[in-house]
Amino acid sequence: MTRAKVADFPVGLLYLDDELGRTLTDRLNETEPFRDKRGRWLKIVAEHVEITEMDVDYRTKYRVLVDRCSHILPQAIGAFMIFAHQGVHVINNPLSFQYFIATKDVGFAVCRALGVSVPDTIVLPQQKNRFLKEPTQFRYHRHFDWDSIIQRIGFPAFLKPAEGRGARKVWKVRNEEELLHYYNESGEDVMTLQKAVPSEHEWQVRCLCLGRKIIPIKYTFRPNDWSTYEYEENFLSPETGRRVLEQAKVINRAFGYEMNSVEFIIDSEGEPWAIDFNNPVPDGRPKALGPVYFNDYVEGLKARVLEIAHDPPPYPFLPAEVNRLAEIARLSKPPAEKFALALAEADKYYRW
Repeated sequence: MTRAKVADFPVGLLYLDDELGRTLTDRLNETEPFRDKRGRWLKIVAEHVEITEMDVDYRTKYRVLVDRCSHILPQAIGAFMIFAHQGVHVINNPLSFQYFIATKDVGFAVCRALGVSVPDTIVLPQQKNRFLKEPTQFRYHRHFDWDSIIQRIGFPAFLKPAEGRGARKVWKVRNEEELLHYYNESGEDVMTLQKAVPSEHEWQVRCLCLGRKIIPIKYTFRPNDWSTYEYEENFLSPETGRRVLEQAKVINRAFGYEMNSVEFIIDSEGEPWAIDFNNPVPDGRPKALGPVYFNDYVEGLKARVLEIAHDPPPYPFLPAEVNRLAEIARLSKPPAEKFALALAEADKYYRW
């Protein structure tokens, strides 16, 4: 085989100065040339994407983009949407990435409608709004029915932003006084109040979802990036593990996500409850994940890039599953039946 017969397959990665991004770039570049489904020899050429001025008619050289930080680089959001419109395979799809990360309340509603076990949740309007200054602007606002809210959700409960990046402003409230106190501290964020799921475990389950790979991890949530991961194989019963994987599949495809983390609390009956799952840039810190899960993370993303290079799938501007699963959610069927239909649809992606 001569170099002249091998075509480059350019892959762009957008990440901060982190070890995961560098490691993934290196491993992609270490991949030996391979034949794609059509028999052509390809060589992955991966590099960090540069952010600079861009003509709106510009067409990128990249065939695949792995996006790990456009949510904090506003220009990249628009650029990646333009590239996705051109047919470049972006992980994650930028429309679903940017929409669902900012509206976790919508995510709760979508997944409950598909039969996923999500705790009862109430959405609370902003406590403050800088644009509403005149008394007449509040004419359509009515006082909250706190008694009904508390009766529906109960205590303890979790008050957290609908736009919940970085686990900020997540408060466990144990009574009405704490609820009102922390709501008054919430500022301009739309907030969600979610029923706490009783569990005999101090830990939760965080699934790292990387392409077709889903890795359930024993996980203890702590604010401000102090959460911990514990390596333990088979820590879930076979039935609970099956339910975790099935619900994670449906959630990911409902959003069109190929990279996500999905968190569950396991109740006393062994039923997993999905409590946080709009995380299109999952935690990738090697010190937190440990060597095994960090390696799994990198290899999961690498495998998905290689799958795309070998046999590029159709890439609609908005993931097709988003609408297909929305149609299932609208059916007048019991939750269990809708979940079964949604899982069958999701498995079309996960069966390889």
